[in-house]
Amino acid sequence: MDHASDVIGDRKTDPEELRALATDLSGTLQDTLRVAESRGRRLPGPSPPETRAGSPVLPADAFG
Repeated sequence: MDHASDVIGDRKTDPEELRALATDLSGTLQDTLRVAESRGRRLPGPSPPETRAGSPVLPADAFG
């Protein structure tokens, strides 16, 4: 991120270097998305809400 900020902030950066940075950042975002989706598929789904006489029971912090 520091390198990307330096390259973007430098007015003398040539278009080829910006293109290379964009390619690197795009690849990194693709990798990050792939990992996030993979981990998301391994997480258990939400559990059904508890009910009391047919009404959902909300946690106390829902009211704060």
